[in-house]
Amino acid sequence: MQSFLDEHCDLQGHSWYPAGTDAWNVRAPYAIVAGVWNGGVETLSQALQLHPQIRKRVGVKDFFLPRTFYKFHTADSVKVFAARQRMYAQVFPKMTQSLLDPYNIAIDVSPGYLFYASQTSVGIQCVSPWAKIVILLRDPVERVYRQWAYGTLRLGLRLSLEEWMAQEIKAMQSVGLVATNQSQPKLSQEEERNAWKHYQSQRTLAGAIGRSMYVLQLEEWFETLIAAGKDPQQEVFLLHSELWESQPYQEYQRLVEFLGLAPFTPSVLEPEKAYNSSSLPPMKPETRQLLQDFFIPYNRRLAALLKKHGFNKDGHWKSPIWK
Repeated sequence: MQSFLDEHCDLQGHSWYPAGTDAWNVRAPYAIVAGVWNGGVETLSQALQLHPQIRKRVGVKDFFLPRTFYKFHTADSVKVFAARQRMYAQVFPKMTQSLLDPYNIAIDVSPGYLFYASQTSVGIQCVSPWAKIVILLRDPVERVYRQWAYGTLRLGLRLSLEEWMAQEIKAMQSVGLVATNQSQPKLSQEEERNAWKHYQSQRTLAGAIGRSMYVLQLEEWFETLIAAGKDPQQEVFLLHSELWESQPYQEYQRLVEFLGLAPFTPSVLEPEKAYNSSSLPPMKPETRQLLQDFFIPYNRRLAALLKKHGFNKDGHWKSPIWK
C-alpha cells in the first residue's frame, strides 16, 4: 500500500483516509457506479437514489474521466488534496455530513470509469479510496448491439452494425490489439497492454467492441486495488445486467447489503427502460456468431480472473459466463 501511495498519490501532507467529523471518507462519493456502457448503469443509479440514505444527484459528473481529471495529474502522481477540494466545490458542494449523520450520502456514476480503468482506478484510489465500486456487465455481444442501436437512434449513426464493427476491428488491428491473420503470435501481457492503451487513445473511438472486452478493464481495476492494499472482492460489486433486469429486487437487496446501507425495498423497480430498438433490424445470426467467437477467449480469461479473486462463490460468474 505504501509503495502505491509513494508512486501514485501526492498527498501534500494530508491523510489518505482522513479522520474526524469533517472526514473525507464519510462524504461523497460514498460509492461509484463505474460501468459498463449500455449495461443499465443509469437505471441502476436511479434505483439507488430511491434509497433514503442516498442523495439525489443531478446528471453524471464524470469527475475522474481522463478528459476532466488530467489537471490533477503531474508527470508522476495525482495531486490528491487539490482534486478533493475541486471535487467537493464543483461536484458535491453540499456534502458536509458528520460522522453522526449517515444520511445524505452521494454516488458518482460514469460507465467510462471501467473503460479507462488504468487511469480512473488510480485517480479514484488516490482521491476517494473509501468509495465502493459497482460494475454492471452485460452479455458482450448484446452490449455491442445496444451501443450500435443507441448510436443509430440517438446520435445519428448511419452505418450498419456490420460496417460499424468492421471499423472497430480495423482500429484494433491498426494498433496490434487484434491479429490481422491467424499466423501472428499471441501477444504478451505487456504488448497487449500497450496496444490497449493505443486503442483507447484514438480520438474518434466509440469503443464498440473494446468496451465488451471486460477482462482487460477489470485486470487493471483489480491490480490497482491490490497495489493499494485492498481485496477486490471486498471493494467491488459485480452485477450481471441480465440478472438486474430479471430479478431486480433480489439484486437490489444484495447491493444495498454490500454498500452497508440500511435495509430498504423500493415499491417499484423497473431496470429495463432501454430505448425501443424494434424499428432496427435484429442482429444477423452470422454476425452474432462472429462476435461470440471473437469474445470466447476474453470471456474465458474473465472467468479465470473472477475465480481467482473469489467472485464465483454465488455461481453467477462460472465459465462459460455467456453462451
